[in-house]
Amino acid sequence: MTVNTIYRGVQGNSSAQFAIGDAFTTAQNNDDSLNITKPERITNVAALRLLDKTKINSAETNGYYTAGDGGHGEYWYDATDTTTADNSFTVIVGADGARWKLLSEDGEVNVKSFGAVGDGVTDDSVAIQAALNSGTLSVVIPDGTFLCDNLLMPATFGFVLRGNGVSSRLKQKSSANPLIRWSTASINYTEGYIKDLAFIGTNGGNNTINTAGVGGLTLQNLYFTDVPTGYSSVYVNGAAATYVHDTRLKNIQIYSNLAGSAGIRFGALVADTTLDGFI
Repeated sequence: MTVNTIYRGVQGNSSAQFAIGDAFTTAQNNDDSLNITKPERITNVAALRLLDKTKINSAETNGYYTAGDGGHGEYWYDATDTTTADNSFTVIVGADGARWKLLSEDGEVNVKSFGAVGDGVTDDSVAIQAALNSGTLSVVIPDGTFLCDNLLMPATFGFVLRGNGVSSRLKQKSSANPLIRWSTASINYTEGYIKDLAFIGTNGGNNTINTAGVGGLTLQNLYFTDVPTGYSSVYVNGAAATYVHDTRLKNIQIYSNLAGSAGIRFGALVADTTLDGFI
């Protein structure tokens, strides 16, 4: 079983959590036991692929594509792994076959470390989905405008998708998909959060956020520009013929010039939902 991601704790006697495949092991702050040295500073992921594993076992990039693009990350060489495929995100395979693993501070990752650009033109869906699938407990959308759609949220308990407020913008693509959705095979109660983000639904062809399939969700401090024509910025409903409970909407602001449906719409399978601070 190989280590795919390490979650580094704070210095001292606090515990650090390591993701090992689908299992989790808790240990004391273990940088020393993994023999991870002070990281080598390099320019980008392309430079990471060229490192010599016999001389360097940890590296910190100054960016994903170019230095200063916000996609910096810290990686460590897993000498026990010779088979995991390169996914361009959490596992980078070097020219010498080394498996470099992304190190996540306190279980939180930035989508730019997965190749998201945030220029409002580049389709960042794949990069953001990779961050959501990385197994971390928190994904950060930094400042910028990230064009995307059909993002499938994880069913991880306590998962958080967050930004920095109105400067962190998700721009809905022109497609028949919602921007954010969950699996509707059943209802998962995650007690998760989506917070401190802005959304642009001008070109959307479906609801911006469709919560069908998730319960115990909190949507907080969200700002929407333009309700997709004929749809809603937030659609709350159950799934699989089952009521959803305990959805909390707090401080939701919606401004639209489009002929959308209600900014927030509740389906027939909704119970125990609160709405506080809607403008």
